[in-house]
Amino acid sequence: MIQADLVVHGIGQLVTCEAGQGEGPLGVLEQAAVASRHGQIVWVGPTGRWLRRVRLAEGARVLDAGGRCVVPGFVD
Repeated sequence: MIQADLVVHGIGQLVTCEAGQGEGPLGVLEQAAVASRHGQIVWVGPTGRWLRRVRLAEGARVLDAGGRCVVPGFVD
């Protein structure tokens, strides 16, 4: 299992920017979840699978995106 300190699930559309990860050139995943640890993404997949693939670290945060779209943030 992958350890994470943040999980966002219930994502309606997740833009991965990796064509091989999902549909189209932006790699869009429907009904997705994303997990991170220390600010780095450690797992991406269907929202129904994160409980079997991700172990929560002590004090981890779990957020429900409520079907919203999640896109990467770009930092200069």
